[in-house]
Amino acid sequence: MLEYRSYSGLDDRVEKDGDVGFVGFNNRLRPDQLTGGMLADAQNVRMDRNGQAQVRKGIDLVEAPFTVTASVLRLPTTAQVGDGITGILPMNIVTADLGTTTADKVTIKLTNIAGTSLAVGDSVTVAGITAGSLADPNGVHTLTDVDASVSGFLTVKYALDDSGGTGAYTVAVRLPQTLPFSMNGIESSVVGSTMILSDALNTEVNASAAFSDPNDSASQHIIIASNASAVARNLSTGAVVTLNYPSNETVPTTASMLQAFNKVFIFRNGSTTLENNLRISTISAASVASSTDLVTITTSTNHNLVTGDIVTINGLLGAGTDGAFTTLDPNGSTKSITKTGDTTFTFALDVSGNETYTVSSTSVVSTDFTKVASGAYTQPVSINTVVKDFSIINSVGSLHTSQSLSVGNTLSISNDGPTASCGLKLASEFLIKEVFSSDSTVAVTGVTVSGTTATVTTGTAHGLSLNQTITFADLDAGINGNNSVAKVNSGTEFEVEVATTFSPSDTTGTVAPAAGVSFIVLPDAVSSEKTQAEVRASDPIFIKKVSVGLGFTHMPAPEFAVYHQRRLVMPFKFDVSSAADTYTSRGILDEIIASDILDTDTYDQIYAQYRFNAGEADFVVGLHSFSEDNLMVFNRNSIHMVSNTTTLQGASTNLLTDEVGCVARDTIRQVGNQVIFLSDNGIYSTQFFDEYNLRGTETPLSEPINSTIERIQREYWSKSVAVYFDNRYYIAVPLDTFQDGVKNTDGVNNALLIYNFLNKQWESIDQVNDNNWNIENLIVAGEGTQRLVYAINSLGGIHSIDSRVEGDDIVRTQISQVSTNPIPIKGSVTTRQYTLGNLNRKSWREFELHVESSEDNDSDLDISAVTENPDATFSLRSLSDFNGSTLEIAEDVSIRGRIGNRRGHGIQFIFNNTVGRPKIRAIRTSGSTSFRSTQKAI
Repeated sequence: MLEYRSYSGLDDRVEKDGDVGFVGFNNRLRPDQLTGGMLADAQNVRMDRNGQAQVRKGIDLVEAPFTVTASVLRLPTTAQVGDGITGILPMNIVTADLGTTTADKVTIKLTNIAGTSLAVGDSVTVAGITAGSLADPNGVHTLTDVDASVSGFLTVKYALDDSGGTGAYTVAVRLPQTLPFSMNGIESSVVGSTMILSDALNTEVNASAAFSDPNDSASQHIIIASNASAVARNLSTGAVVTLNYPSNETVPTTASMLQAFNKVFIFRNGSTTLENNLRISTISAASVASSTDLVTITTSTNHNLVTGDIVTINGLLGAGTDGAFTTLDPNGSTKSITKTGDTTFTFALDVSGNETYTVSSTSVVSTDFTKVASGAYTQPVSINTVVKDFSIINSVGSLHTSQSLSVGNTLSISNDGPTASCGLKLASEFLIKEVFSSDSTVAVTGVTVSGTTATVTTGTAHGLSLNQTITFADLDAGINGNNSVAKVNSGTEFEVEVATTFSPSDTTGTVAPAAGVSFIVLPDAVSSEKTQAEVRASDPIFIKKVSVGLGFTHMPAPEFAVYHQRRLVMPFKFDVSSAADTYTSRGILDEIIASDILDTDTYDQIYAQYRFNAGEADFVVGLHSFSEDNLMVFNRNSIHMVSNTTTLQGASTNLLTDEVGCVARDTIRQVGNQVIFLSDNGIYSTQFFDEYNLRGTETPLSEPINSTIERIQREYWSKSVAVYFDNRYYIAVPLDTFQDGVKNTDGVNNALLIYNFLNKQWESIDQVNDNNWNIENLIVAGEGTQRLVYAINSLGGIHSIDSRVEGDDIVRTQISQVSTNPIPIKGSVTTRQYTLGNLNRKSWREFELHVESSEDNDSDLDISAVTENPDATFSLRSLSDFNGSTLEIAEDVSIRGRIGNRRGHGIQFIFNNTVGRPKIRAIRTSGSTSFRSTQKAI
């Protein structure tokens, strides 16, 4: 390349400018103010540490479980008008007449709704015509003639089986018009398809969350909840299971979902919270017997259910032809089960015969959602025991009791035994570690006794665990009654301790799990050592620890909650009334309350509630569990800290700042010692120094992309959601327009803003080139290659972000409909403005571009440039124009092109992909100063 334009005494040296890599973009500063490696704009791209800017991977549809299977009223799409399937909106009847011709006996003139159509053979519903003495023309009829020759009207005819008179019918007054009276019943005579407006059948997503069972590596689920039911999608196996709600219960749009204590909660903001233990098992065999009217279900693995659980049965087929049932269909929800073994249970079904059902890989049992406790909270009474109710084995106490207790409840001993002492100190406290339920009996086939240890054999699997409370019957007096499991030898053998040795004579009987609890007995709770026989002969009195002051209350119907230090913490907006499922607004929006430890049903209204900025214009927006037993409380205009919540009486609150607050609770995310959230100032970052003392950054983290932040619609920004994954902060926000410039009138989250922590820069603005796409929630879930960011949209789709290598998106944009054609990703990169380091006007000569194709696709891109002063935008052709074809897979190329001595103070380059996912590695341009006159520039 020549160093000078020409050779003469006043030659201008040809200079070069460019970038050999990119780290992020900045649209707050002018393009000519940006430093090397910064872009002026980046859309749908990713920038790795090697400096290349590549079009992002595509979004892939993982699951679209919701479909419209009943009569939900909505407007048809353009494609559905006249498709012969979609019903039309009712059209007002202008006139209606009864004629003499049998085939065309009824003639009706209709107002024609634009975009709708009727045809001969269509089935329509006619309503609202007053028949008088004539035959009734209302009901469902098949059209025999359709005439649209009169503008604005349709004339339709249909047959009517009648031999009576003829004449004109009376039709209702057509609206709109001013009426001097109120109308009841049918407000107009109409023709349309049969439609029912049912909010319960609305299948848009109202809440979602990830769920994983720590005891099962293949239990990574994403759960999405619609108004009518929830769906769990196993990310490992791909299995989809419907999770039903209690009868007549729905989930509103303000709901939220959370996993805690190995349960899934759906918080419904003023309505009773729903919970689900989420036990899902594959059914391996199923049958029903008329002699017992019981369905027996066998699962392939331990179902982990207990008697009384409410479940849904799915996927069973009958023994008849094509899966028809010869008795009754056993599938459905709200089945109350009785556990008969670790892999078996039964439920009632009133049948007249026997049937063995056909099972498949889709035959599953899943637990239903149930409502948490509500109504008046009953303070527990003393737990009195009798001989054999209590035992201590290997420092674990087992107690028979039917009291309503939960794991995490605290028991205290008020009397170590009126008749005989158990050896525990009075007022000692014990934390319940396990709760046992009563269950069906199992046959005992043998008993042997050695000293005070009895070994029990059962005919079938006993399903018992260490320290479990049990009851024997029909055996010797020395073992009959209550006891607890001292040791489990096998699935059909276990040991218990007895008061004194004896020679068993009755070695067959029954054993049944009994209601009770177990807890750890620490050494400092023991006043005197007792033998196991002495403990079993005692009768201590326990009491559940009670609250101080106003007493305990049930969960106060929150809008959301967080898990913190083995408690649920939530806004305290409602009082729990004495009647079940009834709540009263407290009129307080800046107060939170915490549950008891490991007990989601118990809330102390004195020591477990905290109020912030009382009397000020502030309210709780979000909560975040931070390190060192600190709970961050994000109000709308302030941030607070609650510390030392392990012991509620010793907890303290502190105001961290009243200069900034949070506008969207689901944007609060912790990254190391930083907590990031969306505020009035943009995306803000706080940091903790000196053992977690909070310090706010001087400027928002989003300051470099302030032009984009100003596009967020403030009336909708509370919908924003965010996650942290793969060293990136993803935040979905409602920008003012879609990618094609159409206004975002519904305020949906239509864009992802991505911050790269490795590059410490904002990386991209991601949008899908479909205006029906939105993001309701972002979830990080899965294991191995399935661990990704998942986007849930309001239309029921679960989508994985950055997972398609094809360079296009497959998303759900309509209920029960997936886009049939992949949507191309419109990636765009705009460089900073190159000025050669001075303000002079230049003559831009050439550019050089280093570009590489992806490992999976051919690539191509369009190249254009923008000059400033004078302003101009012009095309520099495409990559394929220079290369002779698209760039093949994994190939790289360096191309040089002429700019044509375009004049301007600075120049920018814009790259838009047209094929594949090209990687832009470097750009360089050359030019020279073109105007040195001291006269006025033209």
